[in-house]
Amino acid sequence: MSVLGFERGQTSHETTFGKVVRTVWSTTEFVVDDVPLRGLLDPHLDHPELVSVFDTWPASDAEKVMRLGDFPEQHWPGIGRIPVLMCPCGDPYCGAFTCRLGTDGDTVTWSEWAFEDFASTAESLPLVPDYMFSAAQYGALIDRVLAQLEASSQPLTVVEGASHKRSVLSRILRRRTSEADEALHWLDARAVRPSLADPGGASASYLDFLEDLELCQADFAATGLHVPPAARPETLNRLRRILQSPHSISLPTKTLWAVRWLADYLAASSRD
Repeated sequence: MSVLGFERGQTSHETTFGKVVRTVWSTTEFVVDDVPLRGLLDPHLDHPELVSVFDTWPASDAEKVMRLGDFPEQHWPGIGRIPVLMCPCGDPYCGAFTCRLGTDGDTVTWSEWAFEDFASTAESLPLVPDYMFSAAQYGALIDRVLAQLEASSQPLTVVEGASHKRSVLSRILRRRTSEADEALHWLDARAVRPSLADPGGASASYLDFLEDLELCQADFAATGLHVPPAARPETLNRLRRILQSPHSISLPTKTLWAVRWLADYLAASSRD
């Protein structure tokens, strides 16, 4: 009999209304016999952005799905089938890894795995095995997930990036903008929650990450691309630390591109 567990992961979402904002949320990552469920589904899992139902729906609805198979859209994926991993938007029609939830007295079973969406024929995954759990252990695990959700309902990080240039004139001018100007523009990102000014419960490593970002912004704000040769190695090191940090997930896509572009530029300049 298998043992079901969970660990906390991370997912991010980016909005682009006016200023770009990237938000990182804590996620529920199921673990079966100490192996992450994503790993058990590989090589079938070519949708790394999929998350658990607990990360997309209200907790009460997610609980009904995982305990009872009580899925609100019973015409899809079919009575008795549940989405274990699904699109972060919360719409299972976008695609989900599903299984049949079986409850039989003292056991709970996940079986008949498939990847399916509303538009296409379900893709059966016969190489993914059935998993049988103790009903008591399964129920206790769901209780733990719900308790963790209640304690972590706020986003982990929120970072606000630069604004898109929306006017017709600015779009015309943007076509004449060099990559260097674009990089300097998109480097302008500001941590909203947590921040250096209001760290809250942020980890020391995340605060170090934000400090590296602010120092790089100050370096380029003062000199543009013309960072003095003496300061160039340290600025380059900061940029590389940002790129290598697990916290880079918190940066807007364009900001991360800007960091990479500027790091490449400084590295090339140092070789000249």
